[in-house]
Amino acid sequence: MKLAIISPGFVPAPAVKGGAVEKLIEYFIDGNEKDHKYDIDLYTVDDILLENKKS
Repeated sequence: MKLAIISPGFVPAPAVKGGAVEKLIEYFIDGNEKDHKYDIDLYTVDDILLENKKS
């Protein structure tokens, strides 16, 4: 099943700069890595700190 997630656009998701909704998105994606029920496309704002985040 395919799923698209569009973050609110104030801070990036994964939550490299904080944000409650962004942290929930990150938890959902991390959980999906274990079970892989969804093919996820994540749309978020760009930030230099995302380059240091493990993929």
